[in-house]
Amino acid sequence: MGSRRRATKSVKALTKREFAKLSKGLQSSIKIHKMLADPLADFVQRTCGGQEAVLQLLRRSTHDVEAQDLVRVWEAMRSQNGPGKQPVDLDRLIDAAGLHARDFIGIISRCGWDIGLEMGKVIFAMRYPQMMQASMERATQVDGTDERRMHFQATGHLPTSKGINIAMMQNNRNGDDDAPTPGKAPSFKLTARNVVRDLPPASE
Repeated sequence: MGSRRRATKSVKALTKREFAKLSKGLQSSIKIHKMLADPLADFVQRTCGGQEAVLQLLRRSTHDVEAQDLVRVWEAMRSQNGPGKQPVDLDRLIDAAGLHARDFIGIISRCGWDIGLEMGKVIFAMRYPQMMQASMERATQVDGTDERRMHFQATGHLPTSKGINIAMMQNNRNGDDDAPTPGKAPSFKLTARNVVRDLPPASE
């Protein structure tokens, strides 16, 4: 006789209080299985701070065409769910946007990277005066040799590993050096320099 297959019983979801009573190992196992069940939702929630945070990030990435296309699809699906900031099914969102899961994660990562770089530039610019003040204070100390070397190398007064760096301005021409236009006398400074240049050498 064949063995009868036992019918599976529906499992009731654990409450937070019941979950807290479990051992740490069992809690970790449950979290891992939950993550594997829907890794995309877990990535958006735990890594990115939730759907609303991701949507705000994409909205601010106005330079990214794919991000803006995804925002339009996302907002259209949210409007179908009713008023309020209702979460959407991420699998349906990706399908509606014509993307794969890796493309969806790539857009989020790219936009987060770009905004992070711009924020870093702003923070650096705002803190630069304080950084330079602290650097100059260290350079004036007796043991501030490395700091002084850095400033001298930056201004071209000391050679670096690549040699002496001389900062050249692109627009270093003086308007007085331009050739005079027809019908206009040359400038006094240009005339004076030419006169000095053409003087004979002084006799011994």
